[in-house]
Amino acid sequence: MSIIFVDMIKELKNLGFSEKESRVYLALIEMGLQPASVVAKRIKIPKSTTLFILENLCKEGLIRKSIKGKTQYFLAEPSDLKQTIDNRIKKQKINLNTIIPILETVQRPYSSRPQTTFFEGVDNCKNAYKQLLEAHGEIMEFGSHSDLEEAFGKTFMANFIKERIKKKIKLRAISSHTPKHKELAKLDKQHLRENIILENFMGEINSSIAIFDNKILILNIKQSAFGILIENPDMFETLKTMFELCWNVSKK
Repeated sequence: MSIIFVDMIKELKNLGFSEKESRVYLALIEMGLQPASVVAKRIKIPKSTTLFILENLCKEGLIRKSIKGKTQYFLAEPSDLKQTIDNRIKKQKINLNTIIPILETVQRPYSSRPQTTFFEGVDNCKNAYKQLLEAHGEIMEFGSHSDLEEAFGKTFMANFIKERIKKKIKLRAISSHTPKHKELAKLDKQHLRENIILENFMGEINSSIAIFDNKILILNIKQSAFGILIENPDMFETLKTMFELCWNVSKK
C-alpha cells in the first residue's frame, strides 16, 4: 500500500469513512466502473462484505450503481463525494442552529463552569487559540508569532490575523527580538496591532500567554503542545497589571 494511498485513507476517515469503506472507495476510484467481485479481489476483502459496503456508499450518494444483465456495477466520482459532504454539512448546520437555542433554554442557569481548562495536542491548542477571535475587547499577549506559525502553520496564522482584523479586535503584543517579529512590525497598523520587540538582553518569550475577557490562555507549543485556559477575574487583573508594567517599562 503506497504512502499516498495511506494518506488518502486517513483523509477519508476524517470525513467519516471507516477503514474498509475508505479502501473500497479508493479501489473504485482507481479502477473505475467495476462489480463488487473485482473490487473485493483488489483489496482482499470478502465479496459479501465489499458488496454490503458498496450498497451503503450508494445509499449515501457517495457512489453510483448501474446494472448490466444480472450484474451490479459501481462507480465512484469525486464530484459525488463533494456534493454529498457539502449537503451533509448544510444539514448539520441547520440541525445545530435548531438545537443550540433549545439546549440554552434547558441549561441549568446556575451551573458552574470550570475555571481551568486543559488542552493537549496541536489541534486542540489551535482551537484554544481561536477563542481569541471571540474577544470582546483588546487582547494583550506575551507571544512568539514564530512559534505559533511553526506549530499551527503559516496559513492558519494568516487567516487568524485576517479574521481578527475583520472583527476589529485590537492586539498589543510583547515579543522577542527576531527577524520575523521585526518583519511583522512593519504591518502593525494595518493588522490592528501594537508590538513591542524586546532587546536580546531582556530575555526570550516563547509560545503565547494571551490576556483577554477575564481570561488567560497559556500555550506551550515549542516542544510538547499543551495549553491552559484560566477564567478568573482576579488572575486576569494580576496578569493585566504585569503586562501593563512590562509594556510601559519597555516603551521608555
